[in-house]
Amino acid sequence: MEKIISINKNNTNLIDEFIKNAGDSLSSFRYFEKRSISFIENHLYTCVLLFEGVSVGYGHLDYENKIVWLGIALAQDYTGKGFGKKIMLHLINFAEENNIKKIRLSVDLLNFNAINLYKNTDFKVLMKNEN
Repeated sequence: MEKIISINKNNTNLIDEFIKNAGDSLSSFRYFEKRSISFIENHLYTCVLLFEGVSVGYGHLDYENKIVWLGIALAQDYTGKGFGKKIMLHLINFAEENNIKKIRLSVDLLNFNAINLYKNTDFKVLMKNEN
């Protein structure tokens, strides 16, 4: 059974657990590379997805330079199970409930699973950067 948990300063250990479980999936989600766990203080919303009590998914809405950025990541062994879509829809619902009208995200061009997920949740390609 899966459950999405809101993250605050009292349960950031769930993010640490996700990072530990993520495996190679973080190679295409480099958000954690240059940030300490205190980054969540600047987020509009942060969550993890628990599956059978284990942190296997992560999502956030982050406000930076007048833009709301969405980010999600799944642990390597938990892709293709619909968890990414659950996190996406949860974040989109949060945005709608909080009158956030525009969300952006970036994705590696070779992350085809993520690109398909984003297209299936009505995100549009605005720009391709080959660098």
